[in-house]
Amino acid sequence: MPKLPLVLVLLVPVAFVAACEPPKTVKAQRYAIVYAESGCDLVHGGGRWVQEIYFPDLRIACMLVYQAKDLLAGKAAEPRLYAFPADHARNELTGIGNAKPSEIEEIEVPAEVAEEIRKLAELTRRWEDETWRLGASLAGAKLMKELPQEDAPR
Repeated sequence: MPKLPLVLVLLVPVAFVAACEPPKTVKAQRYAIVYAESGCDLVHGGGRWVQEIYFPDLRIACMLVYQAKDLLAGKAAEPRLYAFPADHARNELTGIGNAKPSEIEEIEVPAEVAEEIRKLAELTRRWEDETWRLGASLAGAKLMKELPQEDAPR
């Protein structure tokens, strides 16, 4: 059997390992949307602009919102990340009566960060599924029910 030059023997495994390395960044889209604490707030002209990032290959989105952890403590708002499954960029969420979607900027996110966001989006999906499953279970067991308005405390 012919002997391969030492350079090839050393380079082939290195090239193979390099080809198997996960990508260092993940493609994403960044855009602005209107974020409101509630539908009522939005309908009455409330809400504020925040940035959202959508990962097309992962089919998830995330947004960074500054909120007070404890309103009674009087501390400054802190950054809070929301991540969730998404089928598409939501850049059309620019407020009621505004039909113009916001501009999409193509960006690269470090792969480790994208993976952490993906994990949070999966937890969000699981939490959401569990709220519906447990709600149906408790209602079916007649442990709790929605009360008629006339039975509300006064």
